[in-house]
Order: sequence, then C-alpha cells, then structure tokens
Amino acid sequence: MPPVRPVEASTCAADVLIVSLGSTNGLRRADEELRDSLVRAGAAVAMVRAVAPAPTRTLMLTDLAWARAARSAAIEGLAQSPRSRPPAVIYSSTTAALLWPRPGAIRFDAASAGNRPGRHGLWQRPLERRRLSQAPLLLPWSEGARREAATGARGADRALVVPTPVEPSGPTLSADERDIAAITYAANPHKKGLDRVLAAWRAVCGAASGRSARACRRGRLGAGAVRSGLRARGSVVRTNRRSAPDGRVPWVGASRACVRVRSAP
Repeated sequence: MPPVRPVEASTCAADVLIVSLGSTNGLRRADEELRDSLVRAGAAVAMVRAVAPAPTRTLMLTDLAWARAARSAAIEGLAQSPRSRPPAVIYSSTTAALLWPRPGAIRFDAASAGNRPGRHGLWQRPLERRRLSQAPLLLPWSEGARREAATGARGADRALVVPTPVEPSGPTLSADERDIAAITYAANPHKKGLDRVLAAWRAVCGAASGRSARACRRGRLGAGAVRSGLRARGSVVRTNRRSAPDGRVPWVGASRACVRVRSAP
C-alpha cells in the first residue's frame, strides 16, 4: 500500500480532532463518515491520518508501528490547535490510542482482547485495557464491540454505541428481484471460515426453499469467509461471538474483499 499522508485540515478552530489510523480502506471510509456526521451536527471537525509504516513480520510489531504513526499524527494535529481552546480528540481504533499524547474518546470496531489472542497481543492487550479505562468516552461500532471491551476495561458505562452508516448501493428490491441474495465480509480468507457462511445460508434458506448455495470469488479473495455474519433474505444469522443475543450482527460494507452467495436452481 502506498504511503498515506495526513489529511490536510485546519485544527485552529476545530471543536473535534479525529485521529484516523486509516490502515484499511474500510477504516478510512468509516472515519470520513464519522467526520461528515459530526459536521452535519454543527461541529467544526479536523482529521489527521497516520502515515502508513513499512510492513513488519509480526502483529506485535505491526501494531507498534501503526500506534507510533498515529501518535505522530495526533501530535501534529494538536500542535496546530490553540492552547486556550484545545479540541476534543477522538482516536479511531484502539491501536490509534495506544500511544496517545493526551487522553481522548476511543472509537473502535473490535478490541485487542478479541482479535489479538496469545502472543500476538502480549503488549497490546494490557495497554489497551488501560487506555479504555482512561478514556472519557468509548464509541464502539456495535453492542458486541462494547461487550468485548467491557470484559477487560473499567468504566464501560461511558460507552456510546455509534454504528457506521451504510448507504444503499441502489433501489430497494424484493427478494425475487435481487441478483445477489447475500453478501459477507471476508478480509482474511484463512481465518474466517467459508463453511460457516454456507451452513448459515442453508439453515435459513436451504431447507425451506430447496435452494442450494454457492460462493463466487470477487477481487483478490480466495476461499473466503465471514467477519460479522450473513444477511440473507432480510434476516441476519448469528455466526460468531460478536453477535448480539438475538443473533443480529452489525452490517459491514466491503469494497472488494467479499463473498457473494447466490441462490442456485
């Protein structure tokens, strides 16, 4: 991925400064949506973005490199702010907040407690718990993310769930008119389990309608899988621990890394 330069924004009169990690296209789009929603609410918002570091061989080093890049971006943004009126700071992701120069709200889709098990999160998990406890406000993407963070951090009652908006890609169609019956996010094909997606599809539609399911490759994705869940014929099937008790999961938009599941005769 080419280097990503900090977004040019004046923080001199900003009410809110967003420190964007921007390590994926999805995170960048989500940060832009958050900025735009705050602007629509009447706030003056500035956003700075971490410069992408050189690739490393381990998750621990990768997180350290991105955390340092986010710290540098935050320092640069705060340096442009008047000391008499510093902006409220929102760190987008727990990684962006790990080495923060000053406390602020933390917006996150998942915690290291859930996605950095074992040796992959030896230094991130304890520091993340400290940051989540110190933050004046937590802004998880979903109720599942809030519960996950609450298992290790104090003060989870300071959390406000703020989902990422997903705009429709076209007009609303009936189930019979849809070309794509379901879509699922699969950023890492080897970790997510395509068999779970197909099993969930068959549980919802297969037995009742006699239809089978097949997966189609798109973009760079191989035998893919699911991160949050499967939306099928208006319902959402529970497929992992981040689902809510009723089986519903947050809907995540994807640009290229996705598996399409179609109804087949």
